[in-house]
Order: sequence, then structure tokens, then C-alpha cells
Amino acid sequence: MNIGFVGLGIMGRPMAHNLIKGGHTLYLYSIPSIPLDLIGDKGIACTSSKEAAQKAEIIITMVPHTPDVDI
Repeated sequence: MNIGFVGLGIMGRPMAHNLIKGGHTLYLYSIPSIPLDLIGDKGIACTSSKEAAQKAEIIITMVPHTPDVDI
């Protein structure tokens, strides 16, 4: 499944890691940066939350504030 994942901090990073490990393709976006260990065959870095959302079948957000997902 193609999943957009926005917010790769303390909670989001391990969740994204487990989804990648489970075989899902993740389109990743996070402020200030995407953890390098998530980028690879199944973890694809995006330049905005909008890009991550456009490429995904479903979207997961794990952010502290609403403006963090403003497109």
C-alpha cells in the first residue's frame, strides 16, 4: 500500500519504520527533516505534505499542531 506519512518525530518515526518493515511504501514528510534511516526502497522523501498526500492511497499525520500539515 502507498502511504503518505507526515510527522516523523518521537511517535511518528517508529510507526513509519514498522510500516516500511511491513512492506508498505511510504511517502515521507517532516519538519525540520526526514530521518535518513527511513529513506530507501520503501521510504521516499517528499518536499511537502502536499506531495506526500498526492502520491498516497491513505495519509497518516503525527504532528503536534494543525499548521504542520497546511498545504
